[in-house]
Amino acid sequence: MQRGERVGTLAWNGYRHLECYYGVSGMGAVCHTINPRLCLGQVAFIVNYADDEYVAFDMTFATLVDIIAPQCPNVKGWIALGDESCISTHLADMATPVLSYETLLAKYDGDYTWPVFDERSASFLCYTSGTTGNPKGALYLGSSSRCNTII
Repeated sequence: MQRGERVGTLAWNGYRHLECYYGVSGMGAVCHTINPRLCLGQVAFIVNYADDEYVAFDMTFATLVDIIAPQCPNVKGWIALGDESCISTHLADMATPVLSYETLLAKYDGDYTWPVFDERSASFLCYTSGTTGNPKGALYLGSSSRCNTII
């Protein structure tokens, strides 16, 4: 992942999701939380419109990922929030190739120097439920309280 890239998350409120939430924005990328309760068409629309390059997902959303992945050609990688043994046990039937969150993290020793970047850099992206048409996004900028709306 590179600074400025968008990383979607399809996850329940757990420690791995919290790690993604702070880790993604803390490295200068944009954390994009996706509401898994939306209809499949809206989830695919949001992933594409947000231009997510990676999507981290709880394994409970494996079926959803398999359905939307073919509709999201710009996603470089689907990251299952688990380790290799869980993935090989619980996600063996997935058609979508997935990366293991824990395997990706294991490459690093935890000694991380937080980068310094402009406080107006994008940090979080959230979308509405789309009750009046396609969902609309709000892009949050760094540590400031300002928000830009994406239409």
